[in-house]
Amino acid sequence: MDGEPSSARVFELDRPYDLERTLQLGELGRANPTVRRPSETELMRAQWTPEGPASFHVRVLPGSVEAQAWGPGHAWVLDELGGHLGLDDRPPPLADKLGRVQRRLPGVRLGRTLDVFELLVSQVIGQRVAWRDAVSTQLAMLRAYAQPAPGPVGLRLPLSAEQWCSLTTADLAGFGLDRKRAKTALGLAARAQRIRGWSRLPHPEFAVRIEAFPGIGPWTRSMVQGLGLGEQDAVPLGDYDLPSMVAWFLASERQADDARMVELLEPYEGQRFRAIHLMWAAGVRRPRRGPRIRGVRP
Repeated sequence: MDGEPSSARVFELDRPYDLERTLQLGELGRANPTVRRPSETELMRAQWTPEGPASFHVRVLPGSVEAQAWGPGHAWVLDELGGHLGLDDRPPPLADKLGRVQRRLPGVRLGRTLDVFELLVSQVIGQRVAWRDAVSTQLAMLRAYAQPAPGPVGLRLPLSAEQWCSLTTADLAGFGLDRKRAKTALGLAARAQRIRGWSRLPHPEFAVRIEAFPGIGPWTRSMVQGLGLGEQDAVPLGDYDLPSMVAWFLASERQADDARMVELLEPYEGQRFRAIHLMWAAGVRRPRRGPRIRGVRP
């Protein structure tokens, strides 16, 4: 909208940068009203901030990243954007097969979330269900409740903690959320400000506090720390697909459990989530035989 506060910033690049593979964009697909991707080198996103709503537009150019933001939270977004995009990440060289992937995809970084509450709720929705069902739930809720975002790019905002707190488990059941996941999400919303503060704690302390929260287990905690808090060594345990993906890439084994995954990742200790993130960025998938079965991810 005209007259809304806005500002712009340029971030200089001293090495290659891959926007799409860094942020693993597209988790909700093209129907996501909070994100738009005009190209592999552009990102538009709407976001709640401590200063209010905002939206931003990022363009990766040769040697720099240009960003513009709108809304009451525009200055906060631009201050946090370098970390969100992973521009301050300095990946160490990895060895063997992952080293070859790293050299082929030199622009992959680890970014950080702009809102740990939003990321936590998204991961909770994905617990114990097929990916497509989690996506369907999130898109339906956004269609029902997402508010228009500031700025000229026509996005809508993610649900705020206050919006979540206005809902009941019965409301959420209508979107396919069982009572356990609904209670976890509503509990997180009621403590959103405290949880956002926890994101600044050392990783071991964050892990202890968030896993003490009802409904949050090792898989959810590790995914949030790895995807959103810059924990380079997080290893998500309890995932149906991940151990076999790692085993296929590193040892050409079709099936594996958590113990085997941890064993194979041992040479990368200290950078194990970075190793997993690189496999995702490279599109690693194990060959499948027979129908796909979904497991439980606590």
